[in-house]
Amino acid sequence: MNQFIVFMLVILMYFCMNERAQGNILRLKNELNPGSILKVNCTSKSDITGVHDVTFNSYAEWSFGEHETSRTIWRCLLRQGPKMEFHHILWRAYRGARFTRNNQIRLWIAKVDGIYLEKNNGPRKRMYDWYKT
Repeated sequence: MNQFIVFMLVILMYFCMNERAQGNILRLKNELNPGSILKVNCTSKSDITGVHDVTFNSYAEWSFGEHETSRTIWRCLLRQGPKMEFHHILWRAYRGARFTRNNQIRLWIAKVDGIYLEKNNGPRKRMYDWYKT
């Protein structure tokens, strides 16, 4: 009987830990210019989001959990400009840790002068320039 109770506690702990691991957020914001469109296409091993048109001062957002057996990595292609001639690939828009983490937030902000990152509501830091095709 005691083995059964221990077994059930282990199962319960496993599911509770998985529920808490769902709170990670990847968010991309358009702060380019009024009337501008930011095209966003993000992928991970388990998700392909498709192309999203993000209007000025709006967000594209995904909520997910980290994988327990492999590192969670999200990549995003960002495009902007009158002919979508400016682009950048965020190879690590979100990179999970060796061990699963909860409640991580990655906010990428697209501005005319570059791409900025805020980690977990911390200070905004300029990370990348736009490439022109």
